[in-house]
Amino acid sequence: MKNLEWLKRMENGTIGEARTKEILIDRFWILERSVDINGADFIIQRKLPYQHISDNDPPKLGVVQAKYIQDKNTDIYIKYNYAMRSRDISRDEFFLIIHTGIEDNKKAFFLRGEQISKFTTIIRNGEKYFYISGAQLSANEAEYLIKSYKDVNDYIENSLIRSEYARNRSYLHSFFSNNNLTNLNDIDYKYTHQIYSRNEIPEMVFGIKESAISLREDLEMLVYDLTEIIDETDALKVVRRAEDLDGEISYDGKIYFNAKGISYRGEALETVEEYLKDYEKLKVNNKLNLFNLIKSKLADEIFRQINAVKMKKKPNPSAYGDYKIIPSNSCMNINIKYDEIRSSAEVNSQLTKVGYSKGQEMIELTNSTSGEINVIYRWHISGDLSYRNSIEQNVKEAVRIVSRVIDEFLIDDLTK
Repeated sequence: MKNLEWLKRMENGTIGEARTKEILIDRFWILERSVDINGADFIIQRKLPYQHISDNDPPKLGVVQAKYIQDKNTDIYIKYNYAMRSRDISRDEFFLIIHTGIEDNKKAFFLRGEQISKFTTIIRNGEKYFYISGAQLSANEAEYLIKSYKDVNDYIENSLIRSEYARNRSYLHSFFSNNNLTNLNDIDYKYTHQIYSRNEIPEMVFGIKESAISLREDLEMLVYDLTEIIDETDALKVVRRAEDLDGEISYDGKIYFNAKGISYRGEALETVEEYLKDYEKLKVNNKLNLFNLIKSKLADEIFRQINAVKMKKKPNPSAYGDYKIIPSNSCMNINIKYDEIRSSAEVNSQLTKVGYSKGQEMIELTNSTSGEINVIYRWHISGDLSYRNSIEQNVKEAVRIVSRVIDEFLIDDLTK
């Protein structure tokens, strides 16, 4: 029987969407942002017929994410930035409704941003998520179970009334913006090749963008506070708002913002320029496809070897992780052969046991002649394979490490 898991996920998303609309529709106008196999996001607005989103005094909006779980064994992942704003403060505008059960056994759970912030965070595909298990919900029904739709809507409406205008606009901007960050590879394709660079460019650029979003939110809040002071005519309110803002002003009369994640002090620029130099050499000489083929074969071979490696949990975990490789002194001897005329490549490797000499390098280029490269990868020295989250991440890191020693010769040989 064919695996119909995708169909079940789609049905669950539809159920969660329909039941959530049933709760919200009597109190709010609903703008459905998206529907997919993981659920739906609803942008909601209080029913205020004389206020429009484009007005000078627009209504405040909220976001409700709908989910459906089969039972308490089902897990849920919520994007960290949905529920949290900068400085790890929960958002007042985000709400989560989780449905379970069918027909007479239907139940639903309601969680606000503050409650979500107490769950465990994990990294999935480079993004930060809150992890919520069905078992946790079932064990805490007294806190999360919806007993009254009216109470849920009352709470949401009150939160929107009390939410600050600037924060609300800043948060909702990401839901309307075409430039919303989705994943690390939301970048020009030319920057995604396995050309070695001192920083991983997709990750670096994504981090800069995340820091820029956080900084923009802080700046928008400052602009909002200053505008309130300027527009206010009541002297007492002006002074009080100024006093509130005074806490943000340093002893030298300046307001400072954290832009650490944006500034690489020239290193980011050098990284990209060096990468583009190699990229252009390969492209101009029509060798980019062969280079990618070599790296693809390298990744496949490393995957094969790592997948076969045995690991054992350490009795005393260390900085190198919870697992050790068996045998601990394993090394990978990698042979790379390529033919420019035929545009072909082959990569083979062998696992060997070697003794460790103090000061020995983790990665060593032992032969580099036109059309052939030999590399020894001593992972037992670095421990890098023993604490990664997945084989895929192991492979990516291993290819990066090998690329660090072979790319200069390989690119020069292909483009000579």
